[in-house]
Amino acid sequence: MIEQLFMLNGESWDLEEMAHIFQEGAATVRKIEDRFYLQLVMEPGESDQEMLAEAEKTFNRMNAICLVQDERFRPPKINGITRRDPVTGKLGTIVYLQAHAVVRVGAHGTLTVLRADGTVCPREPTFGEKAFKIALTNEALREALRTYATVEHDWRGLYLVLETIQKGQRQDTQLLGYETRN
Repeated sequence: MIEQLFMLNGESWDLEEMAHIFQEGAATVRKIEDRFYLQLVMEPGESDQEMLAEAEKTFNRMNAICLVQDERFRPPKINGITRRDPVTGKLGTIVYLQAHAVVRVGAHGTLTVLRADGTVCPREPTFGEKAFKIALTNEALREALRTYATVEHDWRGLYLVLETIQKGQRQDTQLLGYETRN
């Protein structure tokens, strides 16, 4: 397994929020040298197209989790595959060009909980980390998150999300041996 970086393009607030939400695990968002990167643990020897397809699929889930947590979230995009030059150690990215301009203001902080004796409580997983872990083991949730992240949030798009959830629910009840009534 290797760690692969993918440069991200989006609003800094949303990228910082993702970096805050996805700090640990198989898929993380990191700020390196004033840029944000999706960091995935992947199989070595995959082609660039296979790695990019896997990264897009994973990043769509992460975007959907952020949208569930904050409806004002504007999903960033993967801007390219990043590699470290073995000679210089500098990062280089194969970039896919995009242009977008928006202004927003926001703030968030990190909460540190102290016990009565003054010791720091261990860090709890964030909402995003918990949801992503569940999505890794639940195909129906992965599909619902993918749909939620890729459709417009109007009546038609949200109805598609509902249909995706209902389809997953029908499959789950069939697997458990329950009869479904329409």
